Amino acid sequence: MDCYPRLQEERLRLGLGLKDAAKVAETTLRTMRRWESEQKMPIAALSALAKYGYDAQYVCTGRRSMNNKGPLGKGGTEDDTPYVPAYAPDEVEWILRLRQLDPEQRRQLQAVLDALAPKPRRAKRTRRPPVQDTEPSLAPLPAEPT
Repeated sequence: MDCYPRLQEERLRLGLGLKDAAKVAETTLRTMRRWESEQKMPIAALSALAKYGYDAQYVCTGRRSMNNKGPLGKGGTEDDTPYVPAYAPDEVEWILRLRQLDPEQRRQLQAVLDALAPKPRRAKRTRRPPVQDTEPSLAPLPAEPT
């Protein structure tokens, strides 16, 4: 998987040493080193790094996020990498909490969301008038009564 080198790339982009990154992720230097060399990483650790400025979307997919501002909102990338929308850290937390709900709790939450932020309604389709022929009519004019 290509995410491991990108994890290190993000650390270097932010100017962090392994020790600093381990502190942000609340783990040991040894574990941080393992995560950068193809050992699975818990989502909570990636979430902590994202709060510091890691572009979690980039680490996972290879596509830069337009929401990433770097540490304390200080910057993104210097290249012209195309950006795509990403989830904010609080949205990631909501998704993780949603996944812990049972089906009945999800239905209840859906009802609350529908009450707070109803789904947008589709605009009614209006009938278009028929297309008028722009060519002049070649039919003969009716005769005038005499």
